[in-house]
Amino acid sequence: QFLFYGGTVYAAVGYVAVITGSAQLAYAASWIGGTAAAYGGLYWAARMVGLSRPWAQVPAITYVSSAYFLTNIYARGAWTEFIATSFLILAAACAMRHFKAAPVPLLARFGLTLSVALVVGSHLLTVVWGTTMAMLILAITVPWWRAAAVAPHGPGCVRPAARRSVRSGCAPWPARCPAPGRW
Repeated sequence: QFLFYGGTVYAAVGYVAVITGSAQLAYAASWIGGTAAAYGGLYWAARMVGLSRPWAQVPAITYVSSAYFLTNIYARGAWTEFIATSFLILAAACAMRHFKAAPVPLLARFGLTLSVALVVGSHLLTVVWGTTMAMLILAITVPWWRAAAVAPHGPGCVRPAARRSVRSGCAPWPARCPAPGRW
């Protein structure tokens, strides 16, 4: 199992255990780091889509206190799945930052590299399904988000971007799309 499932994460925590001299400290630090990655990734993504600082806390707190997240920690002990799902969120936030206007900060590049390495090296099911869902979500939201970032700020700037997003998402079924003047 070590060679094919979670080898990167086991090795990384093993190195931390050797450096600190405590396997328990390294293991606990990995749980704390995963929680921080999930919280920070959701907070960062919420800030990038325009939520204020207090409101950006809501999705992050909701996720790290959700039943699935806490069950992986306390009931199932699914450590590699926990690491993968936590760092997948950070990877998605870093990818969102790459889609924004240039230049991309070094921290976002490093975060994307580290989080992708940890996701790919920890839990293969999360890699397959999580990456598929993340790309689907990004493909749906990025056109709207880019248009909203470029559009002038004001009360009417979100509607045209939302229209473009809905039209691009509904293109194969034009009869189901709302008429342009009926928003």
